[in-house]
Amino acid sequence: MIVLSYQPVSYREFKKVIKCGLEFGADILEVRGEKINHKELIKILNDKTLPKIFTYRLNQFSYSKIKDVSKKYRIALESGIEYIDVDINLGKSFINKLKKEINKTKLILSYHNYEKTPKLKYLIQILDYSRKISSDYYKIVTYANSFNDNYSILKLLEIASKKSIPLIAHCMGEYSKSGRILAYKSGSLFFYSSMKSNSETASGQIPLEYLTTIFKIKNLYPSTRVYGIVGNPLKQSKSWLFHNFGFNQTGTNAIYLNFPVNDLETFMDYFKSYIRGISITIPFKEEILKLPNVSSKIIKEIGSANTAIIKDSKPVLFNTDYLGFKEIVKGEKLLQNSKVLIIGAGGSARTVIYTLKKFDNEIFIINRNFERAKNLADEMNVQVIKDKNKLPSQMDVIINTTPGNNLFMLNLVKKIFAEKKIKLVVDLDLNFKESKLVSMCRQKKIKLINGFEFFIHQAIHQFKIFTGKSLSIRKARKFLLENYDKQF
Repeated sequence: MIVLSYQPVSYREFKKVIKCGLEFGADILEVRGEKINHKELIKILNDKTLPKIFTYRLNQFSYSKIKDVSKKYRIALESGIEYIDVDINLGKSFINKLKKEINKTKLILSYHNYEKTPKLKYLIQILDYSRKISSDYYKIVTYANSFNDNYSILKLLEIASKKSIPLIAHCMGEYSKSGRILAYKSGSLFFYSSMKSNSETASGQIPLEYLTTIFKIKNLYPSTRVYGIVGNPLKQSKSWLFHNFGFNQTGTNAIYLNFPVNDLETFMDYFKSYIRGISITIPFKEEILKLPNVSSKIIKEIGSANTAIIKDSKPVLFNTDYLGFKEIVKGEKLLQNSKVLIIGAGGSARTVIYTLKKFDNEIFIINRNFERAKNLADEMNVQVIKDKNKLPSQMDVIINTTPGNNLFMLNLVKKIFAEKKIKLVVDLDLNFKESKLVSMCRQKKIKLINGFEFFIHQAIHQFKIFTGKSLSIRKARKFLLENYDKQF
């Protein structure tokens, strides 16, 4: 069931929550009771528009706080509320007294760890201890310090399912967002959402609107295929918008998530049985080839990959950056038989070099880390520039493969613009709306191909690999531009 959680101070304020819940399909509203007075709480609980959970989280134990907790739970029970969520730290005596006053209300007995996710064996012990108190549901919520912490929760849910234990379990924190969806898919009975991204009652909650309109959470089944993007950071990524739009357009039973990962090998080991395919971004486009994989001659020649299908527990690798960039090169004469400077020496730079060499370009590479650039230049047989003050006398095109508004790239481009006549700039960074490089090109009236176009072209190919289905590039572009400012 989908829960819309909110911490109100008045019934008038809570009416907006009710409206949001009705509009976007919440099954239950959670009323957090820490800030509301008794009179306003009664008004909220007397509104029977949607079923409710009443919850009170204590951050300090004092006589006045315990008194307030007791009073508000009794108000909730007297109203005939559908659920109460009681923290196990309130103690067995407190909980048993409440239970004597319960009529039809369902009890959720919850445990929270706001600092970390304990190892699986300790989570099992926590669940076993909680079950010493009879309850309709048990809830275990922990803090994820890395995305891989979500794995322990998923394994706990598997154990609970086998034992028919009614469990709600997920992580919280920024690393928990996609983990919450995986937990719900894996059997967690409730999914807690927020009204807006700035009104979370726990960190990592996803806005209800996103859940129902983009992720289509109501259509999430055990059979739903999971795809996602692996990398870090992922705030700038729009892949979740693109692919979930595509799944919805084509009627594909799949969902696409963000996997903000620091340890690729551990992620693949833990989650390969939960996912069907991944997009791969910074910093793992080259590292993915070091893991056991299945790859084509082209992948080996490029030395990087940005797409994988998981088959027999191994990633089958593809490079849709190459396919997308090749389309751009074919349609732009300035990317053929030209002198091209590539800024950067990572996985994207590899793909760009590999593609440009097929179109008779003279290629130069420069990078903040010279040794990395030299190694790549030697490997791919192109020229490397060590000193930015000793650039070639003529250059036609600059291609930026580095992320964000980094100073190395910006200062270099500023110097080149002042000294040379550049005909075209290609910026592979997706965040074109905030790109200083884009602004510099506009000021100088230099032709620009931005990262959004590159992203769209490669993503169309990636979607076809994931699903076997074609997607309208026109419709996808329109949807992304209309929803571009959304973040997950």
